[in-house]
Amino acid sequence: MLCTSIMSGCATSAVLSRPPAKNLGVLDQGTSRSMVLTELGAPSYTKDMNGEKQDTFSFDKGLSGGAKFGRGFFHLAADVFTLFLWEVIAWPAEKVAGGPNTIVEVGYNKDEKVQTVNYLKKS
Repeated sequence: MLCTSIMSGCATSAVLSRPPAKNLGVLDQGTSRSMVLTELGAPSYTKDMNGEKQDTFSFDKGLSGGAKFGRGFFHLAADVFTLFLWEVIAWPAEKVAGGPNTIVEVGYNKDEKVQTVNYLKKS
């Protein structure tokens, strides 16, 4: 009983702590590198090839406010309904879902505008 009371709410907390949904529209061709960096954060790797940069980003695509609320509410209700046994499944699943689930390479031209986008891992 002590174990379940300690674990209770972990899946709900994991969902609510996920970042807001990323605007992947910044990966459209012609978008400035500064806009991409503002939305996706610092790249995990940058390569410079003859004045043309290529950034590699690894990030969690995040969740919209409605998705956060819906999933959080579902986890809370399932916890109550199953006397917190739901946490045995839900918490590890949310931890996996909340990690960096997208890896993308973005190539820029000499004017630092998006030229190519290559998804290495997409969920």
